[in-house]
Amino acid sequence: MPTTPKATTPARPAAAPPASIGERLRRARQERSLSFAEAAALTKLKPTYLDALENNNYDDLPAPFYAKNFIHMYGNVLGLDGKQLAQEFGAQHTLEVMLPPAHQAGVSYHISTGIGRLLQRPLFLVIGALVVVVVVIYLAGGAGGGSTVTINSPDDTARIMAAYRPVFDTHEPLPALP
Repeated sequence: MPTTPKATTPARPAAAPPASIGERLRRARQERSLSFAEAAALTKLKPTYLDALENNNYDDLPAPFYAKNFIHMYGNVLGLDGKQLAQEFGAQHTLEVMLPPAHQAGVSYHISTGIGRLLQRPLFLVIGALVVVVVVIYLAGGAGGGSTVTINSPDDTARIMAAYRPVFDTHEPLPALP
């Protein structure tokens, strides 16, 4: 049996790695003969941001979370599928966003908001006004409770002072505690 030589296919060179997002953006911009300034005018992005995108220097952007939106916008302007590029970027990069700690409202906040809510109700406004009026009358001495004495002469003053007895004598010792 004669052996027939097998047809051999020439070995393919290893496939080149896919171009990065930045390389694809640069290639698309250059194919359209756009300068950074022209692309910036179309995207409303600074030329330095476009350069950072094309060089995959996402740290040069104002904040990392802008990169995905910038890629989407820049890709659409250059005629690429911006949404697909942005999704690819999101799959390649995880963005960590640091949020500030949750704000804990203090007691004074709760008191002031509670008082504010009460003051919005007419019944509480009327009650509050009445309480203020009663306190003012009491402090002014018009609520009675004390005796008022009119002093018309020095004899009245001597008589009042002679009748005055303090609650305790300052010269006597205090009683012993049990």
